Amino acid sequence: SPEKITVQEKDENGDPKVDGEGNPVYKTIDNPDYKKLKDMMGETTYVDIGLGMQENPDGTPIKSTVYNSALSGLEFLDFGVDEDGDPKNVISLMQKIGDHLMKASDMDGQWVQDPETKEWTNNSEAYKVLNRLCGKLEKAINKMDVEYDELDTKAAFLDGNSTRLTADVKALNEQILGIEEIDPVAAITSLSWAQYCYNAGLKIGTSILSQSLIDYMN
Repeated sequence: SPEKITVQEKDENGDPKVDGEGNPVYKTIDNPDYKKLKDMMGETTYVDIGLGMQENPDGTPIKSTVYNSALSGLEFLDFGVDEDGDPKNVISLMQKIGDHLMKASDMDGQWVQDPETKEWTNNSEAYKVLNRLCGKLEKAINKMDVEYDELDTKAAFLDGNSTRLTADVKALNEQILGIEEIDPVAAITSLSWAQYCYNAGLKIGTSILSQSLIDYMN
């Protein structure tokens, strides 16, 4: 879909507008389909993956503390048309190349140079069109490779983050079990012994330290 489209204007009654000579009056407007595709490519789905999610005052998440799990195929395939009117979308571009090749001779792949003489030649303008389209297809494929590398980097990050979270959960569970499954007898004995040592230390200290400091410690 092109970014801009040309449509016939409407008059105050909603009918097609024409000039004084009866010719249609056209205007250029933003293509609503292009806008929809652009909005789709910009969609976000933020997920809390244990990075310490925080929010802005307006309630939206701070992007550095969340992960955007939205994945649009348009980032890989692209959309719209370029300045030559050729599609940017890889699939549409391959289809246009295929349609162009279908116009060539099924005997030797040559195109007609002169429609009147039906002469088949390699000097046809059609070859320039083919080279232009193939060059754009190569760039589109390179863009897909870049997007794939970026996706692979994100996948590696998620794997590493998952490993870290699994280790954190295991460590926390061990700490919880260490508290819940403590031996009551051993815990009471340790506490009593600590209290006994503390009191004994205070008694010994009365003969060394001033009474005011001992009262403060009590």
